[in-house]
Amino acid sequence: MNKISKQSQSGIISLLVVLGVGLFALTVVLTVTTGVLSEFNKNHNTVSGDKVFYASEAAVKDVTRDFIADYTANRAYYIDYAGAFAGTYTPDVTLNVNDTTLADVEVTGTWPFYEIKSKGSNLRTTRNVVQKLTVYSPGLALDFAVFANDDLTMQGNATVNGDVFSNGDIEFDNNGGGSGGVNGDASAVGNIDDDGDKISGTTNDGVTHIDPPPIDLAPYLTEATGAGTYYDNIGDAHTAEAQIKNNDSTGTLYFDVPGEEISLEGNNTKVTGSVVVNGDLNLKGGTYTVGDADNDVAVYVSGDLSFNGNVTINGVIYVEGTTTFGNGNVELNGSLISVGGTVYISGNVDITFDPAYIPDVAPLIGGAAYSTTDPRIILWREE
Repeated sequence: MNKISKQSQSGIISLLVVLGVGLFALTVVLTVTTGVLSEFNKNHNTVSGDKVFYASEAAVKDVTRDFIADYTANRAYYIDYAGAFAGTYTPDVTLNVNDTTLADVEVTGTWPFYEIKSKGSNLRTTRNVVQKLTVYSPGLALDFAVFANDDLTMQGNATVNGDVFSNGDIEFDNNGGGSGGVNGDASAVGNIDDDGDKISGTTNDGVTHIDPPPIDLAPYLTEATGAGTYYDNIGDAHTAEAQIKNNDSTGTLYFDVPGEEISLEGNNTKVTGSVVVNGDLNLKGGTYTVGDADNDVAVYVSGDLSFNGNVTINGVIYVEGTTTFGNGNVELNGSLISVGGTVYISGNVDITFDPAYIPDVAPLIGGAAYSTTDPRIILWREE
């Protein structure tokens, strides 16, 4: 029988130890190398993706800049002309990397909103950048439950379900208590004084001014004149007030009595159409629902508007003067656009933004209306 000497056994064991240590070291090296390569690949992908993103972003900014410059230089705010800008554009962007390509930038949309979309790509990724702009920024006023061109003051149980905007200050006066507030965002060019945390959404002060949209009254005058509901003296206006009280009326009721106050009352008063007042209006009761929600407002007042009764309005209220909510219960489904003085919302008032009652901006302002402000970027996103 052959016997393995102790010296041979010791050599074999040493060899196994060396092999084990070598295998362990090799495993460690492979693990570290794999991690380094993986991290390198991740960094390479990130750098590659960043290159494509920045190229795509530069392209969309280039075309957006040209779009705005062309639009402004031509004073092309007219509705019929705006559609000429839709199409594809080749961006004037110099690429410093050979592996990135840019497709033509697409401009899509209809007046007054346009989207400008760029697409950059390489072998690893594709990055799309989109900017949305409006060529008629006053139309943004229709996106709010309450738009105030001056200050906006709320107190008591007055509640607004939707976003509010003011070109002045917004103040929530909680001295008298009440459970009201804004279930939405509040934005103001000036300051926002939120006494009692009355805003459920975000507060944004120091925002960019939004011009209020004008309103074209010619269609209302034409309809009222043809229907015999145009009243241009206070005597006829008072007679109409009595006829409207607690009765159903349809069409446009046009009161052309500057310097005078029209008073509409009666809990059973129902008007389906539009109430247009060249003067002041005091609403003491009734339900007023816009007849053509795509084109018209429910109530227009060139002077001051006040509420002193139980009133429901389904549609847009457009006021040139001061708006004051006093006694009674007032429900507005649609929106309030105040072009003139301060808006005071207090008492039992419930205003709910309802797109179903918001007219398109084109018929609201009339086909020849234009904006003296430049197009405005309102959204940026990556796809």
